[in-house]
Amino acid sequence: MSVTAVIPAAGVGKRFGGDVKKQFAEFGGRPVLYYALKCLCDAYEFDEFIIGAGEDDFPVIRDVSDSLGIKYSIVKGGSERWQTVLNCLLEVKSTHVLIHDAVRPFVPAEVTRETIKTAEEHGACICCVPVRETLKKISQNGIEGTVDRNRYVLSHTPQVFELRKLLAAVMDAARMKTNPTDESMAMEMAGHIVKYVESTPENIKITYSSDIELVKSLMDKYYGNI
Repeated sequence: MSVTAVIPAAGVGKRFGGDVKKQFAEFGGRPVLYYALKCLCDAYEFDEFIIGAGEDDFPVIRDVSDSLGIKYSIVKGGSERWQTVLNCLLEVKSTHVLIHDAVRPFVPAEVTRETIKTAEEHGACICCVPVRETLKKISQNGIEGTVDRNRYVLSHTPQVFELRKLLAAVMDAARMKTNPTDESMAMEMAGHIVKYVESTPENIKITYSSDIELVKSLMDKYYGNI
């Protein structure tokens, strides 16, 4: 199976704060994006990496990608995630595509490989973690009730799909003027069954500046003393 890795990295990181976009925040002298790419490189031999980003960020992305020795291309991102992903998908030549957040630097190799394997068998697969806490449904008036947490999971990346199905699904979402928050949502809206495998709570998505201390501790575990 041929797989291209797509990395949407055009986000501005409003919730992270500061002057540096979270995907370029540095740990151990390297940006988060470096580690997000490296964990994929260590897990699977991809045909290519396609990274969607703002044009101002092309130089730093080239530096990161060159340092890893990967085959890559950079495309201009959009204002929304799905627009960036669509621009990348239009450049993919492989039969399957893996989508991974630029700010998830701690996905274990076995999670990546299992997600790819399941997508090869079923056409679509994401990784996710079970909901651990009691899950409540709310409204403006307060708590409406408690729902069965066993019926819910938290969606992570990587997510892997047959290219032709995902491309059609994202284009359909665009025509309907919806804003899918991940690629699985676009596939679900198009009527496809999406399988899932278990991820790990350490596969965090760096979102807030308060995540920095956790990132530092995980950096040591996953990448050694940096």
